[in-house]
Amino acid sequence: MQEKYAQLALENTVRLLGIDSPSGYTENAAKYVQEQFAQMGYDAKITRKGGVLIDLGGEDAQDALLLEAHTDTLGGMVAQIKGNGRLRITNVGGMNANNAEAENVRVITKFSGAIDGTVQLCDASVHVNGNYSTTPRTFDTVEVVLDEDVRSAEDVRKLGIDVGDFNTKLKNAQKFLSDGNRVKVSVRFRGREMAHTDIGRDLLNKFADLCTEVATLDKAAKLEGRNMSIFLSPKAGK
Repeated sequence: MQEKYAQLALENTVRLLGIDSPSGYTENAAKYVQEQFAQMGYDAKITRKGGVLIDLGGEDAQDALLLEAHTDTLGGMVAQIKGNGRLRITNVGGMNANNAEAENVRVITKFSGAIDGTVQLCDASVHVNGNYSTTPRTFDTVEVVLDEDVRSAEDVRKLGIDVGDFNTKLKNAQKFLSDGNRVKVSVRFRGREMAHTDIGRDLLNKFADLCTEVATLDKAAKLEGRNMSIFLSPKAGK
């Protein structure tokens, strides 16, 4: 590879990695890729799934090659705002708690911008935590500490941070349904949560109600094992 192309690839990789793009928030990364190829004279289009399709040309359309790459990054989603202002997160994709510990993160808010934080063990003091070295790193034993003066869940919500499971999935589902896709929505019950499946059913029904403008409910909430699911189909003409 010529040096100038290697340098171009390096510079664009650095810029792309600097764009926050966890699943559900990949629009800016896709637009960046589209713009860069368009500047080079290629026909680059955003697909209805949010990907970028680029025709690089060639001599034989019957013997073409398709190259594919991810532009999204591993990430997490706020699962709980704790009483002390810290966050329990759940992984999106293959993010692993062992790798996430001690990493800096940016938490996307409901307002513009993001807030910095750090992933650490819930009881992070090695001097007083006798189990520091033996504690399994899971998303129940690590937490995000925000770089803000927050002391309660209410302080965190004032920053525009809230539990992301519902709001993020609702936004994505509405977009997929508007694009003509069928959507399955599931809730998983852990441990003692199995005693309160009615809460999950109410949550799924609320989800369906908020999608009524673009979807119809195909199948009512049904419990299978520890999972409860509903199916939504796009409305005709949407």
